[in-house]
Amino acid sequence: MPLLPGETRESDKYVSGLSFIDDIGTSVKRAAERTQARIEQGYNELASSLPGADIAATVARSPMSSLSGGHMVPVATNWDTPGLMPLTIMPAVYNVGIAIREHGDPLIAAPATTLLVACNIFAFSRRVPVRHWSLLPYVILYDGEVYRLLTSAFLHRTAPQLISNMSTLICSGLALERRRGWKFAGEVLAVTITANVLRFASMSLRAMTCGTSLQHMPIAVFGGLGFSASCFALQVMAAHESRTHTRQLELPGQWRQMTCWVMYGMHALMMWHNHSATPLLLQADLEYDLCGIVAGLGFVWG
Repeated sequence: MPLLPGETRESDKYVSGLSFIDDIGTSVKRAAERTQARIEQGYNELASSLPGADIAATVARSPMSSLSGGHMVPVATNWDTPGLMPLTIMPAVYNVGIAIREHGDPLIAAPATTLLVACNIFAFSRRVPVRHWSLLPYVILYDGEVYRLLTSAFLHRTAPQLISNMSTLICSGLALERRRGWKFAGEVLAVTITANVLRFASMSLRAMTCGTSLQHMPIAVFGGLGFSASCFALQVMAAHESRTHTRQLELPGQWRQMTCWVMYGMHALMMWHNHSATPLLLQADLEYDLCGIVAGLGFVWG
């Protein structure tokens, strides 16, 4: 029986012209589920291959694990730690204030930097399993999870680490981005990946030197996280531009290009006196930051 105007059959189904978006969402969800399954499988294989211990035991040797509620980041921050406010928080806030006063609103003067800061803050607001996103060389090499070369940079252990790194990123970004534009974001991501590639190569070389494999080499999973290597690379880039000043600690005159090494030494001394940093964690962080300096030097000399 023919339908009158405005009538529909019960079997009729409305198909939106935007249904392809639902198809894309479904495909992305399935891909994410498959990736999650591969991550879990790779971790289980790696854990079962370690003689008498697994990655969980390696992390458990660090005092961080008692605060992390399992292998999660960020961990709880003890704001009563001596020297935390005068040595970390206050200098970070002061440097950002000086940089904004000189260069203007970051949303206008450095939108790419603002976007990178927002991405770091968003990642910090999501408490995630560190082993899923950190730099695990065995998983990268044998499971092909190369995204860890970038994602590990957006994981921060504590709020003070995030504040310190974002302060350096804002100060350096305000000074560097005005001449580079949005290309600056690509340069930051490039030096970040380069630093992690260098760290991956360093860990592989150390494993071969010690006569062990990446599969059995002890790893501080909480080590080498955050944007600190990228920040050291940005300091190198700023120091090699005579007209660029980040308004942070800088050596005068011809010694200005050595600023990054002085900052690296001060950072190493502060970590050395931090009793919560185990030797394995200290080694991972300092190795990561050193790779950032080398990545920055490669950028300015390349």
